[in-house]
Amino acid sequence: MRNRSSLVTENVHFFPEEILFEILSWLEIKSLLRFKSVCKVWYTVIGNKQFVEVHAIRNGHSFYNIGQTRIHVQGSKVKEKIRYRCISCGGLLLAEISSLASATPSRIYRIINPATKRVLDLPDPHKRVISIQIFLNYNTSSYNVVSVYFDKENRKLKLELIDLGGQSNNPCPNEIFSWRTLNIIEFENISRQQRYNFLYRMSSSDGVLYILALLAVESSNPMIICVDLVNEACTTHYAPQTLLFNWYEVNFQLWKGKPSIIFIVEEKLNIWILEDYKTRKWADPIVILLPFLEQNPFMKKVVPYIYEDDEEDALVYHKDSLCYRVYKLNSKELCTIPCPPLRAPATLVSVKGMQPERRER
Repeated sequence: MRNRSSLVTENVHFFPEEILFEILSWLEIKSLLRFKSVCKVWYTVIGNKQFVEVHAIRNGHSFYNIGQTRIHVQGSKVKEKIRYRCISCGGLLLAEISSLASATPSRIYRIINPATKRVLDLPDPHKRVISIQIFLNYNTSSYNVVSVYFDKENRKLKLELIDLGGQSNNPCPNEIFSWRTLNIIEFENISRQQRYNFLYRMSSSDGVLYILALLAVESSNPMIICVDLVNEACTTHYAPQTLLFNWYEVNFQLWKGKPSIIFIVEEKLNIWILEDYKTRKWADPIVILLPFLEQNPFMKKVVPYIYEDDEEDALVYHKDSLCYRVYKLNSKELCTIPCPPLRAPATLVSVKGMQPERRER
């Protein structure tokens, strides 16, 4: 009589791959991670690029919430501090990890998929990193990381990039990842100009890095530098109006996937959105009345950032290390909450070299 395991193996292989693909693509990630151990066929199907994409679409309502900062404590000492540096890219997050356990603190950058608990440590970038982002190169379907750093010797901003490749479950990369300097002439020319103050708040979307810059004078037209990282090109776009106050009172972020300049004038929140950087099209300015500022004068000089949520967007003000003041735009409700979490789509995305996350006790 054949044993039970051989019968199970035969039944597993009986399924045509297209039927197996269809059934498994509707399941939650927790189950799929277990099913990868069933046999080689299942492992291959679940790790396939097409399967990962279809599964992400069919499970688009599933998100993984993660705190923007995590602190690991050992005994009475802080051992490690983890700060997530950017929005999710297909389910992958980029984290800055500061190790405080030794006399000489160290810092590493790590790619994390919080849904599958797999990680990849990046090689060290140049010193004086100002911003570091992960994005998907739509031409090659590969995940890239770009670092913007300050070249102290030449007194200018510089760019470097790592190509992590596309979807892969191979835990042992054949090559060693390394940073490549991006020599984009237009960006080099702009970054040499000492008359600009650069607001080091940058965002990336669809392979474009957005940098806000202002003239080093009291009032000036803000300029958004748009660096096309895929085609290695750069363009600049001036905002439609002049800012008549200190440029430190400006926030800059992606909102609805578009680069947005956010500032407050006379208890009103103003939002300028660059609708299409290729055609230099700006959307009509959005103005939101903030009635709560009259009762909270300490918040008048604080420019919030906009937190996007499925239910309603909110303005987030940093209150202290433990909590934030939040103003909900639809319900007009002002409340205090813990740090708003980052929302990463729960996906099976993985790149070459990613390993299971180690849990230290």
